[in-house]
Amino acid sequence: MHVFDRRQLEQMRGMNPELERRFKQLLAGHDETSESGGAFVPAADVVMGRGELVVVMELAGLKREDIRLGAGEGELVIQGTRREPVEFEKDRYLTLEIPVGEFERRIQLPAGLLMDQVAAQYRDGFLVVRIPRQDGGVVDWSEEDGQ
Repeated sequence: MHVFDRRQLEQMRGMNPELERRFKQLLAGHDETSESGGAFVPAADVVMGRGELVVVMELAGLKREDIRLGAGEGELVIQGTRREPVEFEKDRYLTLEIPVGEFERRIQLPAGLLMDQVAAQYRDGFLVVRIPRQDGGVVDWSEEDGQ
């Protein structure tokens, strides 16, 4: 846990842009040592649907060109950069709740997906990635599942 007096942070804030970015993250409760390896971890839903696996990630404020997508054996990698939403002369931070900076999410995928047929769409702040299932989505309920 980082312990800083807010007055000390405000005094050091203007030293250089990199320090300012890190101080903003500390004040907002974002730690660069997070599991994503970046400034924040975007929320994601991963759902196995009939015939496909669907990943929906909330990426409000990003432009399409700021998002990078990679798919490999057993994982989906989504990276990007959220920039400051508004540029203005900053005198003092009162509240910082919108995380900015780089992020990376690595989503482990189950076997049986057609990774050469990944399709992605970005609209209204949501990235939707669809990956077809090899078995066509037929669910085989066994007696052990209690079904």
